[in-house]
Amino acid sequence: MSRSPLLALLALPFAAAMSPLGAASLDAKQPLICATLEIQTCDPGLNCERHTVEEIDIPQFLQVSLADKQIRGTRPSGEAVDAAIELTKETEQRVYLQGVTAKLGWTVNISTVTGKMTLVAADETSGYVAFGACTSR
Repeated sequence: MSRSPLLALLALPFAAAMSPLGAASLDAKQPLICATLEIQTCDPGLNCERHTVEEIDIPQFLQVSLADKQIRGTRPSGEAVDAAIELTKETEQRVYLQGVTAKLGWTVNISTVTGKMTLVAADETSGYVAFGACTSR
């Protein structure tokens, strides 16, 4: 499976991991910092495989700004990541973010109750799921 599509997607985002310890809820209107904890890559007809951020070269930490409609981070290789948030939907307990890159479509789901985050990205041959959490900066 090619890792370059995931790199393009996660160059944004999206996707996040430190839980908001002691926080009653997450205020998604404030800038967020998200940490990626686990990444799964999946190909049709095969099992999904677990990877580290270093193996796939995606940012460990992502800065999410709904006001600026941007997700930013730095890959382990040192390359900067900057992805535009094209669609935002807020519900009572969740924030959904969506966007596209040249090679991938992606969605991020952040719980405003727990801070937990899931990022899903796909191209025509593979799917990627990143789990993590977010907290206010």
